[in-house]
Amino acid sequence: MPEAELMRTRRVLFALTAVHVPLVMGLALVTGLRVDVWDFLPLCLVVVAYFGLIRLLAQRFGIPAFVGLAEVYGLGLVNVVPVVTATYLAMRVGMPLADDRLLAMDAVFRFDWVALVRWIDGHALLALTLNQAYDSIQWQMLVIPLVLALSGQLARSYQLVIGYVLICALSSVISVWFPAAGQYIVHGLDPHSLAYIKGELGTAFLTQFDAVRDNPGFVLQISHSQGILTFPSVHAGVAALCAWAAWSQRWLRYPVALLNVAMAFSAMIVSNHYAIDIVAGGGVAGLSVALTLLACGARSARPVSRRRTATQAVTAAEPSSP
Repeated sequence: MPEAELMRTRRVLFALTAVHVPLVMGLALVTGLRVDVWDFLPLCLVVVAYFGLIRLLAQRFGIPAFVGLAEVYGLGLVNVVPVVTATYLAMRVGMPLADDRLLAMDAVFRFDWVALVRWIDGHALLALTLNQAYDSIQWQMLVIPLVLALSGQLARSYQLVIGYVLICALSSVISVWFPAAGQYIVHGLDPHSLAYIKGELGTAFLTQFDAVRDNPGFVLQISHSQGILTFPSVHAGVAALCAWAAWSQRWLRYPVALLNVAMAFSAMIVSNHYAIDIVAGGGVAGLSVALTLLACGARSARPVSRRRTATQAVTAAEPSSP
């Protein structure tokens, strides 16, 4: 039943968070990766304040579905800390750069990356569209859970966050063997020579990337953190995840799918990714969604029935300890 699926999915997200946070932060402690705890404090305070306020308002005005959304957003923010830390732990291992191997894999696709970037940059509307698509990852992760919850699919909102955590965790593990400087560096393309593409995103991460690999005294500060993974592409993985999550909404499925095709493709143009990174990111997303559905016992994306709405299902779930 949908209610049982919601309760189980909620427990899975709480359990995953309870394992994910101490495991990653414990690994940072054991491996000697220094983390500026005080720099993380503002994020932690925001999470606590936000979670408490939403729960209070939801209970005060009788909107229990918002309690579920508070958990979705709150636990999503809590997992940001270990997600970021795990990427730095992966690069801290210091494996040799894998750009040559990734370029060799890309040879299968038989296209000239520099020529493609130059061509796109020569078409302003296309370039600007890809810039916006690349940046859409944040607001998609905010808007899609809200839409799902309001349409009676609160369980899918929880599953979206579970899938996101799994994509990031699996990508961090895989990336240990594939650290890379990326396309802009390998091909010697100066991003500042581009008129419309925000190519600086393809090199901005290098300061942090080099520091965590080469500087024994490196200290991780979330306010200065960057996306430092290349293979697999987390952007492409999240694009596939968001397309899957919104697919049950008939009015949203095709616009969101199209947006996320553009977002995945943009990671190869706007950022530093190879084509094989995009393919791998999609594969990681598929595995993560499968694991999520398996763990949550999900069978369908149908809304909770009218007799027992999503809000009532959350109310029923509340007495249960995570």
